[in-house]
Amino acid sequence: MEEKDVKGYIVDGYLFADQKEAQTAQKELQGIRYLQRNNNLKDAKVMLQIYQKLLSQGMFHTPVGLNYLKQLQDALRAKGITEDIPPIPAAGSTNEKTLANMKNTMTELNDVGGRYRRRYRIALAVMAIMAAGLVFVTIVAATTNQPHILNYEEKIIDKYEQWEQELETREQRLKEKSQ
Repeated sequence: MEEKDVKGYIVDGYLFADQKEAQTAQKELQGIRYLQRNNNLKDAKVMLQIYQKLLSQGMFHTPVGLNYLKQLQDALRAKGITEDIPPIPAAGSTNEKTLANMKNTMTELNDVGGRYRRRYRIALAVMAIMAAGLVFVTIVAATTNQPHILNYEEKIIDKYEQWEQELETREQRLKEKSQ
């Protein structure tokens, strides 16, 4: 890579956000320089053979490599060769590899959805159990005679009233005995 920009990696004037893609572009640039050094690109037949071989092997995927292919294509047309020049596959065009990647992505998304669906069902079951427990506790609390949070005030008041009445009856007995 030539340099690291604040927002990405620059290779041969192209800005890449991903380091892996920038490394791929750097390798393509090295391959282009090797081809230019070791081949007679002034000969149209050699240039056509290199162009066809690069396309058939799918050597270039980044804008750096695709731009070089376009330069070769233009140079071949400038030399008068118009036949036998296959078109350059567009970057990001739909092909079998892209479709396979899309299928893999969809499978991964379905797996994620399945996990969340299972978690939702488990959470729903836990909430149903908790609601049933709450109903049970409420029924038990309403039917028991022991003081609890729902009726403790009434039970305590009733108890004090009962004590007060017992005290009054004892006082009356004592008054009757003393008279």
